Amino acid sequence: RKLPNVAILRNSPVVAIYKDRKAGIYKDCSSYLLVEFTALIVAAGAREKNLLFPGNDLPGVFGAGAFQTLVNRDLVAASRRILVLGSGNVGLIAAYHALQAGMQVAAIVEIMGRISGYKVHADKIRRMGVPIQLNSSILWAEAEGEGLSARVARAAVAKVDDDFKPLPETVRVYEADTILVAAGLSPCDEFLRQAKSYGILALAAGDAQEIAEASRAIYGGKIAAFDMARMVGRPHEAGTPCPAPRDA
Repeated sequence: RKLPNVAILRNSPVVAIYKDRKAGIYKDCSSYLLVEFTALIVAAGAREKNLLFPGNDLPGVFGAGAFQTLVNRDLVAASRRILVLGSGNVGLIAAYHALQAGMQVAAIVEIMGRISGYKVHADKIRRMGVPIQLNSSILWAEAEGEGLSARVARAAVAKVDDDFKPLPETVRVYEADTILVAAGLSPCDEFLRQAKSYGILALAAGDAQEIAEASRAIYGGKIAAFDMARMVGRPHEAGTPCPAPRDA
């Protein structure tokens, strides 16, 4: 913000990267802008993965990360009883935050035979009375209500065999008005791969490069900046000011 040659465009998603080193930007979500560039750093983070099952598009089915945003940032308790799909740290912590916010957690469902998150989180959840159902998968979600008032009401879960096929005799139905999908994250690196395919200098930083925690993203961003400075011919040592640009 302090550098006169740097423009910060907010509310302006990049919608295209072109071979002639131009980026299409939807400026202020109102007008289309073409910006020329020499190199690209993609730090767009990651998106939550989804799971395919009948009823996965019903109101009340959404990512565990989105749920945490509602609860922790917006202080919105939009659920009464949740079912969590996935036992990674995101799923375990989302369940814990739900309990802290006064919601019920019906169960955590994990298709693998082991918990993929930290043991300390899983132990805490179990001590609070939440079952973790391993070797299990969701079969379907069902709603109550019609039209715009329809919302998830229950979901069927079953044990799976060694080929991850459900065992019909093990089906169990959980009552829940919310299903959290905690199936991991996928880097938002499409523009990185596209730019590289055009021969454009491009790097990634943060979760767009590697799914990790916040400090990894911070230091990864600094490393990407130093690497890009070298790639465009303006190297400098860490802790020293960047050389003044010769052009805007």
